[in-house]
Amino acid sequence: MNAVSPIEDVAHRLNSVIASGAHPERALDRATKFLERLNAPVRIALLGLPCAEKTRVFNALAGATDAADEPNAIPTELRYGDEEQAEITLSDGTTLLQAGKFDPREHPEAVFVSLRRPLPALKSLSLIDVAADAQAEDQRAAIRWAMSRTDMALWVSPAFSDIEMQIWATAPDDLKDHAYLVLTGRPDGPDAAFLAQHTARVKAMLDYEFLDVVSVGHDVTAETPVLLDEGLEALTGQIRKHADTGRRADADSALMFLNSLERVRSRPVTRPRSRAIPVQQPEDPQELIDLYAQAFTFLRDRGAALLSLIQVGDEPDPLAVLTHCGETLAGLAGLLEKYDDDATASLSALATALAEAEDLLILLGLEDGTGPKIDAVSLLLQLRRELEARLVA
Repeated sequence: MNAVSPIEDVAHRLNSVIASGAHPERALDRATKFLERLNAPVRIALLGLPCAEKTRVFNALAGATDAADEPNAIPTELRYGDEEQAEITLSDGTTLLQAGKFDPREHPEAVFVSLRRPLPALKSLSLIDVAADAQAEDQRAAIRWAMSRTDMALWVSPAFSDIEMQIWATAPDDLKDHAYLVLTGRPDGPDAAFLAQHTARVKAMLDYEFLDVVSVGHDVTAETPVLLDEGLEALTGQIRKHADTGRRADADSALMFLNSLERVRSRPVTRPRSRAIPVQQPEDPQELIDLYAQAFTFLRDRGAALLSLIQVGDEPDPLAVLTHCGETLAGLAGLLEKYDDDATASLSALATALAEAEDLLILLGLEDGTGPKIDAVSLLLQLRRELEARLVA
């Protein structure tokens, strides 16, 4: 019996969460995205000036000599598919779906093509040949275009010229952190020893510009130009290593998310109450209205306090915003604590909304960026609207 890897275990748990449907919609969406990320092939973009060597690397990684017959004239994506087909995007934005092999001569108005082929190598990776003219500005535009479409980049070049160095210097650091320089030499160029020496010099010169500089080289004994197997093995080994590191990081993030869900699920369904405060039921409708008015005033005052945390022109501290929202929800829970949640349908609905908001706030704390913090503030606004609706009802 084969042992289950930690990543497979995380994927299994994510599947269980999604299948259960027993969590807030936002949590299920997050679980789905985590699972898609873990199962998705690593996306690799091939960058660089137009050259035959780039096409050979493209074919070698795909595991087929005819993945591209010649340097691609337009950006070309290659993904796994049970049958060979092409999705062609034209200059007017329309798309065509075509079975079989793609011939660019039949579609001169094409600006992008996504190819699917039943190649085993494509089950673990997908490729994008970011074809662009040799002009520096076109190459910089190609880099920007590739940023949102790739997990890893390969700049393929026979020798990496000064012009290429100037282009790459403007690439975003986020891309450089996941990029390799692939030096191929030329079939009719110097021997492998010279290429190895040149690679060492370039690596020393480009410290921190790439994850690594990999020498592939050509088999000069072959009748037609072909890349050396040992060079390709070194390149694919580097790719697998970096992809595995990224996948483990994704699994760690997913595990934190799953553990947070478990903490939410393990919390008591009923809100814990202080024994010093006996549970009561509202004696008349006015008492319930007064409770809602008190909660509404509390939310209004907490909103004013939150505004004071955000000075005009300053970047708000995300942790401070989340902490403030959490304390606000705790304060609302304290106001409801002396009453039985099930005393009235209205009070029960409010208690349920408050509990869901507390659970969702925990999940928001796991997300990066300013978006989740905005969502946390939106939670309070939603609760305020509910209280307003109950006051006027």
